[in-house]
Amino acid sequence: MKGSLYILLAMFSIISCKTEKKEKTLYEKRKELKYGELSADNVYHVDEIGWTTTIPDGWEIVTQQEMGKLKKKGADAIEEAFETEINYSDVQDLLSVKKDKINSFMSNMQKMNNTRDGNFDERVKTMYDAIRYSYQSKNVQMEEAVGAIRIDGIMFDRLEIKILSPDKNKTILNQEIFIALINGYDVTMIINYNNEKDKDDLLEMVIGSKFSVKE
Repeated sequence: MKGSLYILLAMFSIISCKTEKKEKTLYEKRKELKYGELSADNVYHVDEIGWTTTIPDGWEIVTQQEMGKLKKKGADAIEEAFETEINYSDVQDLLSVKKDKINSFMSNMQKMNNTRDGNFDERVKTMYDAIRYSYQSKNVQMEEAVGAIRIDGIMFDRLEIKILSPDKNKTILNQEIFIALINGYDVTMIINYNNEKDKDDLLEMVIGSKFSVKE
């Protein structure tokens, strides 16, 4: 359940970050990454899961300071909804980028422990149930579609969410979650978007990903 709550934390928090247009140097970008490596042409790689993706032009890395604030804000909201304390110390933040306050990408991984975490498929189901409950508890109107997608040989569970206006006549925000078990890690990618151009950029980061580790 802890991993599920962390995903919810990310969904509720990432859209709140401020956007700074100042161009960062490669050194400054790399300083903001706790895990993984970034090349001069914005290619990001994580050895443990063999994951490689490319940051599109015009997107900036979310800073560690921003991530700290986002986690605090998101944790407060989730703890209120579930009446439980969140400990996400063993979740490893990977690459997170943003275009503005809405359009964003977040990724993380967590080493799976079957004794502690239980069956992976059941964990995914628990996450979906937690998402439904969280939005319902806040009276958020939503639609969802559950499916799966194969990305470079890796099968990802996929949850697509539309956040609707109170009268359900307008889509305010689209959210998609991609989650897979890779090399013993629970790997999650989350995208938020409200327009087709940014949707295309974000899906290219996800669906265009390459994985040298196939298990």
